[in-house]
Amino acid sequence: MNATKPSLQDAQLAFIGRIIAGISHEFKNHLSVTKELTGLLDDLLSLDQTLPSPDRYAKISAGIEERVKAAAEMASHLGRFAHRMDSPLSSFNVNEVVGEIVFLMRRFARLKNVSLEFEPAAELPSLHSNPSLLQFVIFSVAMPMLEHLEKQSVIRISTGKTGDQVQLGLQFEQIREEESAVTLPDIPPDALQKLHAEFSFVQPDRTSGRAVLLLSPVPPGPRDSTFF
Repeated sequence: MNATKPSLQDAQLAFIGRIIAGISHEFKNHLSVTKELTGLLDDLLSLDQTLPSPDRYAKISAGIEERVKAAAEMASHLGRFAHRMDSPLSSFNVNEVVGEIVFLMRRFARLKNVSLEFEPAAELPSLHSNPSLLQFVIFSVAMPMLEHLEKQSVIRISTGKTGDQVQLGLQFEQIREEESAVTLPDIPPDALQKLHAEFSFVQPDRTSGRAVLLLSPVPPGPRDSTFF
């Protein structure tokens, strides 16, 4: 029985689910550490019946504050990620959209001991397209490459301008030498069609690769307004 490829809608739903699951794990980690720190503070207060020494109190307080800030930042990124789906077409700042998905993917890269870096270019034109679909395509390219990279390697995601198009580049360094030529999983063709995007992937040698996505600020022709 032949396996069928998932539809674009199914692939996007799986992508959204993985992002939410990853952030949920991070929230749990922050809550767990915050609980431990508040428990430690309670223990100190119950033993001494007085406030702990200023230094110990400051250290515990700083730890709690750090976790609260990290959780708030995650909530902010997740909220913006969700609101990208409010409309299938909108004008958006490409650096903001790419920065969001880079932030949300960092946990997956960290689990593979890979650094995920973002190098945004200045003064890029706004895009009028589907921002959520663009994030899905970036995820679809970057995530499979994590399986091909050496530990402590780097994925660099950058933005730039080529003529009147916005260029999005994904540079992969330190591909495992035992790997044969890397074949990226298929990006659903209808995803690229909906974005009116041109995609290419090249491997100048066995240990590096570069994916490039070219996007027009206002794609020509009839617009497809469907979300998925």
